Amino acid sequence: MDARRSAVAFTVKHLMDGSVKGQFCEFEGALEVDRQGGNVRAHGIVKVESLDTGVVKRDTRLLSPELFDVDRYPEIRYLMLAFRPAGDDSFRVLGELTIRDVLRQVLFTGKIEGPVRDPSGEERVSVELTGRLSRKEFGLGWNEFVDESPVVGDTVRFAIDLLLFRPCSPPNDGLMHPAHMDIGDHGGDEPARG
Repeated sequence: MDARRSAVAFTVKHLMDGSVKGQFCEFEGALEVDRQGGNVRAHGIVKVESLDTGVVKRDTRLLSPELFDVDRYPEIRYLMLAFRPAGDDSFRVLGELTIRDVLRQVLFTGKIEGPVRDPSGEERVSVELTGRLSRKEFGLGWNEFVDESPVVGDTVRFAIDLLLFRPCSPPNDGLMHPAHMDIGDHGGDEPARG
């Protein structure tokens, strides 16, 4: 996976600030596609401490025991259960998402572009995923109230953009082998590792 061109982002409504946007800067995952049988397998891990909304005070509150409780639950985990093509390079993905100690099924909708070959001979595929979840269902129900109205919305919308690649000389077994990624700090100058 091309780390510099991949992202895990989210948006939530806020009564005072409009829409608050953020991202997780460290995550890893794997994808396998059996081109002969059509089976797709995928999983991913997000490092909660890499959360960034652009406001340090807000990030500290989000990582506290009231919400993500990062010291006890340092990772968000995802395991794909089912993949369904939806036409025009679109698809739906059902998976299990674990936040804190709560596991729920979530539905992604997505679009795939490619594959194309880059000058080095690697095959690249762009994948876009979108979905939504309820904070309360994952134990993230803390809120503040103004005139009896919640300040922070319950619905969190997320968008995941991935640029996947397969080496030009993979094992001859028909699989798109897992592309391991360690995103690290997007703001750094470290070269991405696929």
